[in-house]
Amino acid sequence: MANFNTRFDDPYFAREGGDGESEWVFFRGNRLDTRLFPGGPAIGETGFGTGLNLLTAARLLARRGDVPAFRYRSVERYPLPPQDISLILSTLQHPEKEDLEGYLRRYAPFFEDLKPGWNGAAWTLYGVKAEVNLFLGDVEAALADWGEVTDAWFFDGHDPEKNPRMWSDAVFRGAAAWSRSGTTLATYTARGSVKEGLRRAGFSIKREKGYKLKRHMITGVLP
Repeated sequence: MANFNTRFDDPYFAREGGDGESEWVFFRGNRLDTRLFPGGPAIGETGFGTGLNLLTAARLLARRGDVPAFRYRSVERYPLPPQDISLILSTLQHPEKEDLEGYLRRYAPFFEDLKPGWNGAAWTLYGVKAEVNLFLGDVEAALADWGEVTDAWFFDGHDPEKNPRMWSDAVFRGAAAWSRSGTTLATYTARGSVKEGLRRAGFSIKREKGYKLKRHMITGVLP
């Protein structure tokens, strides 16, 4: 099965529609459809995977019409080769040609030449300029050297039970350290340990309706 990470025994995104899930949980969960960002938002993500959240954010920011650019920082310990990304994204129920053809054809060299630590690129996605920085390595090391205050966090590691390192108190404290008053977060999980860890890091947490068959998800804000 293409949309499945055997390392963590977990799919990369919802079988009911990964693009819809990304929009519901991360884009709308962080209110990126309505918030104002002078100079464009700075988005932080834990768990790059296929890059689907990056593509979704770019497509929906472009739809707004008032966001010419944004900055996107993410971390990935086990990067996928471009051919695997293409195969996994092809399982989307409604893949867009830009996702599969433009994105991978133009930016495959970036993924083929990743080095440990930060890897930077300047891309244009859906007409929006994207400053992309991807950390190859451990999530705690990435957060220790994040380097930019973040407006919205996408917590998108695999299932907390199967990949607990992505959901530790150290990770949540690291994210809070690179946040400002009003920084938001969103994640697909509603696990109690995640809610409590985020609260200990200083975030105010709210349980909301999850995507389709998922009952709940978590959003939050740094007061």
